[in-house]
Amino acid sequence: MVTTIDKKTKALDTINKAINRSNDHFAGDVDTVIRSIPLTHLKQLLKSLYEMKHSIETNNLKQGESLIGIGKIIVDSWPYDSEIGNLIINASHEFKAYIIRESNGVKR
Repeated sequence: MVTTIDKKTKALDTINKAINRSNDHFAGDVDTVIRSIPLTHLKQLLKSLYEMKHSIETNNLKQGESLIGIGKIIVDSWPYDSEIGNLIINASHEFKAYIIRESNGVKR
């Protein structure tokens, strides 16, 4: 059985992986697959990842609900084999799962 704490930890871990890989990209460890993606696009997604993290850490889930769809941006416009893109999609899915679980009042 998956508990709320497990979902929270999993969501934060997945978001942190996406944040760290995105920051590595900006620091020079470039994901060559996304060279054609404007840096402003990645910076906006990185900002959204930080907002997701803050939403979970502060338990302000209403604020975070607007961030649920960021994975769709990746699916619609990024190369399918982008490491960073896949990390952001995974972070978005875990965030959504946590938000839905909390919104429905599921506490185990």
